[in-house]
Amino acid sequence: MPALLKINGGREYSDKTNISLGVHEELHERVEKIRRELAQGVVKPFRDIIEANVGDSSVEGGKQITFIRQVTALACLPDLLLDSAFPEDVKHRARSLLQQCRGNSIGSLTDIEGLEMVRRHIADYIRHRDSCPSNWEDIIIVPGVSAAVKILYKLMNYTANRDTLAVLTPVPEFPLFSSALSQFGIEKVPYYLDEEDNWSVDVDGLQHVLAETSNSCLRAILVINPGNPTGQVLTTQNMEEIVKFANRNDLLIIACEVYQDNVYRGTFNSFKKVVYQLGSPYNRTELISLMSSPKGYADTGMRAGYMELYNINSSIKQLLRSSIQIADSPPICAQIALDCVACPPTPGQPSYSLFHQERWSALESLKTRANLVSDVINSTPGLSCNALQGGFFAFIKVDVPDYFLEKANSLGRCPSALYCQEMLEHVGVVTNPGEVFGQKPGSLHFRISILLPQEVLTDALQRIQNFHLNLMKHFN
Repeated sequence: MPALLKINGGREYSDKTNISLGVHEELHERVEKIRRELAQGVVKPFRDIIEANVGDSSVEGGKQITFIRQVTALACLPDLLLDSAFPEDVKHRARSLLQQCRGNSIGSLTDIEGLEMVRRHIADYIRHRDSCPSNWEDIIIVPGVSAAVKILYKLMNYTANRDTLAVLTPVPEFPLFSSALSQFGIEKVPYYLDEEDNWSVDVDGLQHVLAETSNSCLRAILVINPGNPTGQVLTTQNMEEIVKFANRNDLLIIACEVYQDNVYRGTFNSFKKVVYQLGSPYNRTELISLMSSPKGYADTGMRAGYMELYNINSSIKQLLRSSIQIADSPPICAQIALDCVACPPTPGQPSYSLFHQERWSALESLKTRANLVSDVINSTPGLSCNALQGGFFAFIKVDVPDYFLEKANSLGRCPSALYCQEMLEHVGVVTNPGEVFGQKPGSLHFRISILLPQEVLTDALQRIQNFHLNLMKHFN
């Protein structure tokens, strides 16, 4: 029986407070207080705050793609279609998208699955990416991956019995997923990524977790590739092992693949491609893959994403569609941005050269910064991280003296949170404690973003290096 069919009549749950919410709130309040003090002339050991925890390229002035902005501008203000300053392919795209909108206006609501034209372009993109079939009717556009996750978890809660459902989730992980699990009363069954093997998924470990869990209602496994916060890109072999594990245990794979364009080492393969290329019975594994407007060169605020349903029973597809509310439908401007990256300008079109030059430049800059983080961190005694293969973040391992751990215990603080607080207070760099994402007991990590401009990132890394070396001297 398909994993998603084993689901029952829903229940109401109160929200549970995730530990990361308190950490984020505390950090935010302290950052704002320090910022006010600096503005008032209070002397600090640093001249400014560097927010190295932010995953938004636009905040730091990242260059955005002209084609996306132009098409969106024309859709928002159709009078500009008469302006000769805009290329003809931009005008054609804007007209085509407006024709998809009720009343030829972006102010209208779309079908809950999104504009048909955009969904067809996404299916074409997937076919080109994976060299395998993709049906546009199996594409559902959503206002970002967070909305997709909530829709999926809400669907899973329509069960035929009163058992608590469960999902295998990676550790470390992006806390959005656990927060959504708590919201819908679904149990999180954690599995640890293997840091010593470049944050791979240990399938033997998965089998052990499965044997140890008492929950008979395990329905899915969540995989984040490329990783957040870990920055790994899974090998094809590892992905095949995951697919076979899921198939043997009748589990749905939820593949979060939002950083697939941000790969600096190795090669990204989608789970759709891996499932499709495996022989029977593995090529019938249930899969829902999640993607959003590519990070790093598309506007983060143009928040749109999609779910592709693969090997999902038709009745479940219908149930999923019926569970989507109007509020879950993404704004048309966000769908326009998604369309522009799923179906970019082609050779011979006026916007082709500029689009691909801007895209290449943005991704090459990210690659340079990814290498910079690895080089500086791994040259600092007591700090280490795996080479950043993809995504926006590095998850940095910290070795600290026992005295520091004793201090954290005496204050009733998690060591990683105390470490990041001390870093903020001494050198003005904001990072995310490892406890926000989960980490193996006894380990200490923090996450840093590579989205800062290179000169600012270089400054942040130098401050982090100085802070850690001084900390080691103090406690030794």
